[in-house]
Amino acid sequence: MENLKQKIVVGSVVKKDNYILMVKHSYGPTKGIWDFPRGHVESGESIEAAACREIKEETSIIAEPEFIFGIRDMIRNIPDIGVQNDLVILWSLKYLSGDPTPDGEEILETTFMSIDEIIQRTDVASWAKEVIKASLKNEGISKNHYIQQNKMEGTMYWRMYSL
Repeated sequence: MENLKQKIVVGSVVKKDNYILMVKHSYGPTKGIWDFPRGHVESGESIEAAACREIKEETSIIAEPEFIFGIRDMIRNIPDIGVQNDLVILWSLKYLSGDPTPDGEEILETTFMSIDEIIQRTDVASWAKEVIKASLKNEGISKNHYIQQNKMEGTMYWRMYSL
Protein backbone atom coordinates (compact mmCIF):
# COMPACT_ATOMS: atom_id res chain seq x y z
CA MET A 1 0.00 0.00 0.00
CA GLU A 2 2.63 2.51 -0.99
CA ASN A 3 0.06 5.06 -2.25
CA LEU A 4 -1.97 5.07 0.99
CA LYS A 5 -2.82 8.60 2.06
CA GLN A 6 -4.17 9.46 5.50
CA LYS A 7 -6.12 12.54 6.34
CA ILE A 8 -8.22 13.60 9.26
CA VAL A 9 -11.02 16.01 8.52
CA VAL A 10 -13.37 17.80 10.87
CA GLY A 11 -16.85 18.72 9.75
CA SER A 12 -19.42 20.78 11.58
CA VAL A 13 -23.14 20.89 12.10
CA VAL A 14 -23.82 24.48 13.17
CA LYS A 15 -27.41 25.11 14.19
CA LYS A 16 -28.89 28.61 14.47
CA ASP A 17 -32.50 28.56 15.62
CA ASN A 18 -34.00 25.82 13.39
CA TYR A 19 -31.49 26.21 10.56
CA ILE A 20 -28.25 24.36 9.73
CA LEU A 21 -25.17 26.00 8.18
CA MET A 22 -24.49 24.55 4.73
CA VAL A 23 -21.76 25.33 2.17
CA LYS A 24 -20.86 24.64 -1.45
CA HIS A 25 -17.22 23.60 -1.81
CA SER A 26 -15.17 24.65 -4.84
CA TYR A 27 -13.33 21.29 -4.95
CA GLY A 28 -13.60 17.59 -4.14
CA PRO A 29 -16.34 14.99 -4.49
CA THR A 30 -19.07 17.37 -3.27
CA LYS A 31 -17.96 20.28 -5.42
CA GLY A 32 -20.91 22.51 -6.28
CA ILE A 33 -23.47 20.78 -4.06
CA TRP A 34 -24.56 21.72 -0.54
CA ASP A 35 -22.71 19.99 2.27
CA PHE A 36 -21.55 20.53 5.84
CA PRO A 37 -18.49 22.77 6.25
CA ARG A 38 -15.33 20.75 6.80
CA GLY A 39 -11.56 20.89 6.53
CA HIS A 40 -8.25 19.27 7.43
CA VAL A 41 -6.76 19.11 10.89
CA GLU A 42 -3.37 20.81 10.77
CA SER A 43 -0.26 19.27 12.33
CA GLY A 44 -0.26 19.87 16.09
CA GLU A 45 -3.88 21.07 16.11
CA SER A 46 -6.66 19.49 18.16
CA ILE A 47 -9.81 18.34 16.37
CA GLU A 48 -11.81 20.78 18.50
CA ALA A 49 -9.63 23.76 17.52
CA ALA A 50 -9.66 22.67 13.86
CA ALA A 51 -13.47 22.61 13.76
CA CYS A 52 -13.71 26.17 15.10
CA ARG A 53 -10.90 27.45 12.85
CA GLU A 54 -12.38 25.93 9.70
CA ILE A 55 -15.84 27.39 10.36
CA LYS A 56 -14.40 30.86 10.93
CA GLU A 57 -12.04 30.71 7.93
CA GLU A 58 -14.58 29.32 5.48
CA THR A 59 -17.81 31.02 6.57
CA SER A 60 -16.97 33.89 8.99
CA ILE A 61 -19.16 32.22 11.61
CA ILE A 62 -17.93 32.11 15.21
CA ALA A 63 -18.94 28.90 16.97
CA GLU A 64 -17.81 26.67 19.82
CA PRO A 65 -17.78 22.87 20.12
CA GLU A 66 -20.63 21.14 21.94
CA PHE A 67 -20.02 17.44 21.23
CA ILE A 68 -18.86 14.99 18.56
CA PHE A 69 -21.92 14.27 16.45
CA GLY A 70 -20.55 11.32 14.48
CA ILE A 71 -17.76 9.85 12.38
CA ARG A 72 -17.68 9.02 8.69
CA ASP A 73 -15.07 6.47 7.63
CA MET A 74 -14.37 6.02 3.92
CA ILE A 75 -11.61 4.37 1.94
CA ARG A 76 -11.51 5.56 -1.63
CA ASN A 77 -9.35 5.26 -4.73
CA ILE A 78 -8.90 8.66 -6.31
CA PRO A 79 -7.46 8.93 -9.85
CA ASP A 80 -3.95 10.43 -9.88
CA ILE A 81 -3.81 10.29 -6.06
CA GLY A 82 -4.32 6.64 -5.13
CA VAL A 83 -5.97 4.94 -2.18
CA GLN A 84 -6.95 7.34 0.57
CA ASN A 85 -8.41 6.92 4.05
CA ASP A 86 -10.97 9.66 4.53
CA LEU A 87 -11.98 10.08 8.17
CA VAL A 88 -14.41 12.89 9.00
CA ILE A 89 -15.12 13.70 12.64
CA LEU A 90 -18.38 15.63 12.63
CA TRP A 91 -18.86 18.13 15.45
CA SER A 92 -21.97 19.84 16.69
CA LEU A 93 -20.93 23.47 17.11
CA LYS A 94 -22.89 26.10 19.01
CA TYR A 95 -23.49 29.21 16.89
CA LEU A 96 -22.19 32.34 18.62
CA SER A 97 -22.12 35.10 16.00
CA GLY A 98 -21.54 36.13 12.40
CA ASP A 99 -23.27 36.11 9.06
CA PRO A 100 -22.49 33.27 6.65
CA THR A 101 -19.95 34.62 4.15
CA PRO A 102 -18.03 32.32 1.78
CA ASP A 103 -14.24 32.67 1.78
CA GLY A 104 -14.26 32.85 -2.05
CA GLU A 105 -11.58 30.16 -2.35
CA GLU A 106 -12.65 26.83 -0.86
CA ILE A 107 -16.29 27.88 -0.35
CA LEU A 108 -18.45 29.18 -3.20
CA GLU A 109 -21.68 29.76 -1.26
CA THR A 110 -22.87 29.48 2.32
CA THR A 111 -26.28 29.75 3.95
CA PHE A 112 -28.46 28.50 6.76
CA MET A 113 -31.06 25.95 5.56
CA SER A 114 -34.04 24.44 7.32
CA ILE A 115 -33.90 20.74 8.10
CA ASP A 116 -36.81 20.10 5.71
CA GLU A 117 -35.02 21.95 2.93
CA ILE A 118 -31.83 19.91 3.43
CA ILE A 119 -33.78 16.66 3.20
CA GLN A 120 -35.88 17.68 0.19
CA ARG A 121 -33.29 19.35 -2.03
CA THR A 122 -31.64 17.30 -4.78
CA ASP A 123 -28.40 19.32 -4.61
CA VAL A 124 -27.41 18.33 -1.05
CA ALA A 125 -24.71 15.70 -0.42
CA SER A 126 -26.36 12.37 0.35
CA TRP A 127 -24.23 11.80 3.46
CA ALA A 128 -25.40 15.16 4.86
CA LYS A 129 -29.03 14.15 4.25
CA GLU A 130 -28.42 10.80 5.98
CA VAL A 131 -26.92 12.57 9.01
CA ILE A 132 -29.91 14.88 9.29
CA LYS A 133 -32.46 12.06 8.84
CA ALA A 134 -30.74 9.85 11.41
CA SER A 135 -30.50 12.71 13.92
CA LEU A 136 -34.27 13.19 13.72
CA LYS A 137 -34.71 9.58 14.89
CA ASN A 138 -32.40 10.10 17.91
CA GLU A 139 -31.56 6.37 17.92
CA GLY A 140 -28.30 6.26 19.85
CA ILE A 141 -25.11 4.76 18.42
CA SER A 142 -25.67 3.33 14.98
CA LYS A 143 -23.65 2.10 12.04
CA ASN A 144 -25.02 3.11 8.67
CA HIS A 145 -23.59 1.98 5.33
CA TYR A 146 -24.33 4.37 2.50
CA ILE A 147 -23.33 5.18 -1.04
CA GLN A 148 -22.70 8.81 -1.89
CA GLN A 149 -23.92 10.51 -5.06
CA ASN A 150 -20.54 9.94 -6.68
CA LYS A 151 -20.75 6.19 -5.89
CA MET A 152 -18.02 6.18 -3.22
CA GLU A 153 -18.93 3.81 -0.43
CA GLY A 154 -18.39 4.57 3.22
CA THR A 155 -19.54 3.81 6.73
CA MET A 156 -20.89 6.34 9.18
CA TYR A 157 -20.94 5.84 12.95
CA TRP A 158 -23.29 8.14 14.80
CA ARG A 159 -24.26 8.93 18.32
CA MET A 160 -27.45 10.70 17.38
CA TYR A 161 -28.71 13.81 19.06
CA SER A 162 -31.96 15.50 18.13
CA LEU A 163 -31.55 18.62 16.06
